[in-house]
Amino acid sequence: MSREENRPRRIAAAVESGPGAERRVGSAGHASAEGVTETESGMVTSEIALGLIPISIVMLILMLVMAYVSAFMQAQDLSRSLGRSIAVGKPMGTRIAQIQESADAHIAVARDGDYVVVTVNMEPSGILSPFDVTASSTTAVLVEPGVELP
Repeated sequence: MSREENRPRRIAAAVESGPGAERRVGSAGHASAEGVTETESGMVTSEIALGLIPISIVMLILMLVMAYVSAFMQAQDLSRSLGRSIAVGKPMGTRIAQIQESADAHIAVARDGDYVVVTVNMEPSGILSPFDVTASSTTAVLVEPGVELP
């Protein structure tokens, strides 16, 4: 056996794009096309890094939208539950005061004919706290017969 037969061989994968077309093995043992220099080997990494910037911005916008939708749904749920409770005649004075303190909500209750109108304005917390954003919900509920509102 000769020395040449004992050496490990590098095998380049042949790409059939035409007669006699093949890839050459680069210095690191990776297949490289003709004309590609060592300085171009990191291009994919920088392109991916640049692609992560818009993805991060989109994710931040989605987080902001989800936080606002969550605050809006909380305000809507609060206005509906308070409206139902007031319409059936439950005293709500202490409950409204507790909610205003704990949820950082501003609650307004008004009477409009046979209806009770409850408006809840909430300032979202968390990621939206630095922004001047308010989630607002208004609910009008028909007062039950025989219920006297204060």
